[in-house]
Amino acid sequence: MFPLLIILIISIPVAIADDDESDTVFMVSTMFLGLSGPPLERAPVSNPRISDLDHYTVNHPVIEEQVLLTSDITNQQNREQPLVWIAQIIDSEKKTQALSWINGTLNPQSSFSPTTSWIPKTFGEYQVVFFVWESINNPTALSPPIELDFIVLDENPVAHNYETLTPADLLKRQNMIEELRTVTRENSMEHLSDDAHEFVVSEVLKNNQVSSVLAGYAYNVECCSFSVDRQNPTLNQHVGLKFLVEEKYLFVTVIFDLKQEKITTILKGSSNGFSIVPIDD
Repeated sequence: MFPLLIILIISIPVAIADDDESDTVFMVSTMFLGLSGPPLERAPVSNPRISDLDHYTVNHPVIEEQVLLTSDITNQQNREQPLVWIAQIIDSEKKTQALSWINGTLNPQSSFSPTTSWIPKTFGEYQVVFFVWESINNPTALSPPIELDFIVLDENPVAHNYETLTPADLLKRQNMIEELRTVTRENSMEHLSDDAHEFVVSEVLKNNQVSSVLAGYAYNVECCSFSVDRQNPTLNQHVGLKFLVEEKYLFVTVIFDLKQEKITTILKGSSNGFSIVPIDD
């Protein structure tokens, strides 16, 4: 008497998000129900990773910069194994942002590291899932799928010395910058969240020149004024803050560039006049 084997084939429509249009493809999966079935790990997939075009590891891809998505496949059998390797990129809303696959045949007892490229368009949380099937038309799994979660940034964390931040902190930072970039310039304080307000004030106070001028004094903060991004008039590029020290009749005006994520101007004013404070790079 043979063990019971039931094969369940599932066909799921997947919409691939696009700025201009939405394409729909179908992903088909199989599930084995019962006591027996072909070995699932005939060609196990492992070591998911993201790298740049020079194959250096990338922890946090940056929008509009091409990256490579790679995994390893090993044929553990003593015969050739036809297969299809599939890479599916999913955003935080569970929408498929990209879907690609490579067909091939893996020699006995050999390994292969297929790669696909991707250019992220929007920052946020993503997941890439790698599948290995017998073929697109025969979606029998040769390995359990493997996943890799990552965050896409809208700037380079190495250039800004953010390597020590956790992925959650990096994403929070991106959300704050995005809010400041998009808040309406008219009556901005009515629309700006407390978190965004606190974020930009804390970023400015991290500057040694600003903190040294204000050291030892009580001050009030006037925030925030915004100036337009001339390359994209729907967005803000600069945010201005003013620190008022009443006992010294002193004020410090700071301009923070939201695109470069750094202070570009510090102006110190008092009853004796105005001066520009040099900024350390």
